[in-house]
Amino acid sequence: MELVLYTSVVLIAISFSYRTTPIGNRAAFDIFVVAGFFVLSTSVRLAEFDADIQTYAQRMEETALNFYYLREPVVWLGHRLLFGITRSHVMTLVASDVIFFSLVVRSFRRFGLPQYAIIAFIAFFPFILGMQNVYRQWVSSCLAIYALSLADRHLGRAALAFLLAVLSHNVAVLFFPIVFSRLSSSLRLSALMVGTLLVPAALLLGAETKSESSTGLRLEHFYLFLISMAAVATFSLRTMTWKSWTLTACVFSTYVVAWSTATLSSAGSERVALFALTLLYPSLVLSIEDNLVDKAAARIALSGLGFLPVILFDVRTFII
Repeated sequence: MELVLYTSVVLIAISFSYRTTPIGNRAAFDIFVVAGFFVLSTSVRLAEFDADIQTYAQRMEETALNFYYLREPVVWLGHRLLFGITRSHVMTLVASDVIFFSLVVRSFRRFGLPQYAIIAFIAFFPFILGMQNVYRQWVSSCLAIYALSLADRHLGRAALAFLLAVLSHNVAVLFFPIVFSRLSSSLRLSALMVGTLLVPAALLLGAETKSESSTGLRLEHFYLFLISMAAVATFSLRTMTWKSWTLTACVFSTYVVAWSTATLSSAGSERVALFALTLLYPSLVLSIEDNLVDKAAARIALSGLGFLPVILFDVRTFII
């Protein structure tokens, strides 16, 4: 059932690829996409929980507080609060899914992305893996995207959203130069320089503390190749615009994932790469919109290729 739903999402995204705004009323589109995601989320959560999500379900009923929970409290304690209201593991997860996905919808509107992009994002394989297997990181990436969308006009709100991202999953710290890449050139350069120096140290220090839980794949080198190719493509499209925040995002993501591949376990590196790919998505969409004449073909390609790993690799075990 889930595979049918995700395939339908891809087909809808493709059908939306021929126009920037097939649904002219913005509020109507938001209702359409959030309602559709609610249906998908409910279907996913009513299915048997895999090991990672089962852990979240069990922890909802706990009352103990320790450093592990307080270090990343947004999901651990937020789920307890929602569970106290709903008294249902499924309803708690669905409510959490919809809340954070709604932030992504608002973010994509701020970026000015075409409507197909948010639909295709639902079936983007890092998004699927995060939602069904590495949930705190999924929440963190949604909050990081929201912070990125705010950074150019509402720095205080962006900083708060990014703090919540870090308090959801600490891997977000590695990507602060990307989140704040929409600031002025001098601040962006300062963040990039600090990040370049701190990322190796942070990964080396954190290598012993990273979870060994993985999505079941060993694709860290594939992820590095994929992100590197995204950076090359973005550079090719924007040869004369090194100040572009989208280029900054691609280049710095390549740097972070390369270091994580060299220093972390396969599981740890995979998690870093999934976060990077999720955060890169708006940049990839904007590169298509800003630079290509035949946008429809590129939009269709992004929609299909973003879902393809689910079919090709063992990711499908999460949705069949």
